[in-house]
Amino acid sequence: MSVARTPCRISSDLSSRMANMGVLCALLVVLIHCYVPSETWSGFWWFTEIVGGGEWLHGCFIRCAVPYFFLAAGFFLAGHVADGQGWWRRAVLKRCRTLVVPYLVWSTVAAVLVGTLMVVWKGESLTVGWFLRAFGVNPFSLPLLKQLWFLQSLFLLVFLSPILVRALSPMSLVVTAGLYLIYVLRPFEWPWQVYALFGLSCSLEGLFYFSLGMWLRLHPMKMPRRGTLLAIALPIFLAIAFAYAYCDGLGRSVAANLLKTVSVPCAMGVVWALTPACRWPRWLTQNAFPIFLLHLFPLIAIRRAAGPGWGAPPTGNLFLVLIGCWLVAVVFALIATEGLRRLFPRVADFVFGGR
Repeated sequence: MSVARTPCRISSDLSSRMANMGVLCALLVVLIHCYVPSETWSGFWWFTEIVGGGEWLHGCFIRCAVPYFFLAAGFFLAGHVADGQGWWRRAVLKRCRTLVVPYLVWSTVAAVLVGTLMVVWKGESLTVGWFLRAFGVNPFSLPLLKQLWFLQSLFLLVFLSPILVRALSPMSLVVTAGLYLIYVLRPFEWPWQVYALFGLSCSLEGLFYFSLGMWLRLHPMKMPRRGTLLAIALPIFLAIAFAYAYCDGLGRSVAANLLKTVSVPCAMGVVWALTPACRWPRWLTQNAFPIFLLHLFPLIAIRRAAGPGWGAPPTGNLFLVLIGCWLVAVVFALIATEGLRRLFPRVADFVFGGR
């Protein structure tokens, strides 16, 4: 398969910064899923609710984490294009190990744990349909371990990568961005099935950033200096955040969705500019993926243990309780991963897809 240009080689500084940013984005994903149990109608308060008017913080900053992972995946995949005939087969086989195997392993773990709780504690029966939903076979619903939707969507993009590579052009990126915007800039809520399909299982956002990552690898451009990038991205991000936070009546309007959508690449640029080029310790950078995979287990346990009877902590302690949940989730993932790597290195290599 021929392409316009040969993928550029990745410098050590670029590799280090991408690894460091992967850690930062994994920590942001944990923050997205953190909550404080309460007696409110929803049963818990999200971080964005605790900080007060914090929807802009989630929509305008924290959401840059997952798009970065798609962009990085496309960037690295495009590096295989120059390997000649058979690059796609080799790339798919490699991703079967790094994506499909962890997907199946951790879906099984989640199904066994949750299924046991349902049967033993609640006396419920498990059906074939429940197992199909647990493993994400239905594209209109989330897997039982919700963060696994990312692996599902990413593998689909890898599988479609020959088509995406052939179609890569400025116009194709514009068309992809247009499709993504049509989905995002909705002035109303899509049915859950539509959101699950185009927002998660067949993520249009993932398609755009994955394609953009491939484009950046195949058509290398000189990155602006960190100071220049920060000077450009930070004012735009702050202006968008201010507009969303303090302008009344935005709600879920087209204007609000547009602001949040444009803010994602700006926030990504801010985080990238602030990410150091000196690689962090290996025990941290190599565990970004396990943090992403394992952090929900302690959070689910906290939610189950606390239940609605815990009630809401005093207002002044909400943020501290949330940070405590975040630390528990991150520390649990690091301890569990490092323990598994030291005690059973081959098992760890298998369940984490060789990462």
